[in-house]
Amino acid sequence: MSSRKSESEERELERLEEEARNVPEDRESLGRGPKVLRQRLTQAAQRKKQLTMRLDRDIVARFKELAGPDGSYQTLMNRALHEWLEAQSVGRLLERPLEELHQAIAELRAGGLREEASDDRGTSS
Repeated sequence: MSSRKSESEERELERLEEEARNVPEDRESLGRGPKVLRQRLTQAAQRKKQLTMRLDRDIVARFKELAGPDGSYQTLMNRALHEWLEAQSVGRLLERPLEELHQAIAELRAGGLREEASDDRGTSS
């Protein structure tokens, strides 16, 4: 096998070099520059409320572990709180109809027991 590159490899290398030359130096045009990043951080900060709270060490340690070295444990905590609140809302929505259903079943059973009792006596309601 020859150490010389094939023509197709040479063409591919030239194409990649040309593509690299055409990448803009200005990262702003790619939406990744400092100005864009600063705008995104400002927008995110406006949706948040800064506060100080004390948490158990094991809770913080677990969230840091879950977030990993590149993740934000605070963002993970925020997401967990959102999901918990959502679950509470869904739970309340589910509980209400179930309570009404249980009440309706209880009323039907009570009504059915009255009918059975009156049938045993030979009378009907």
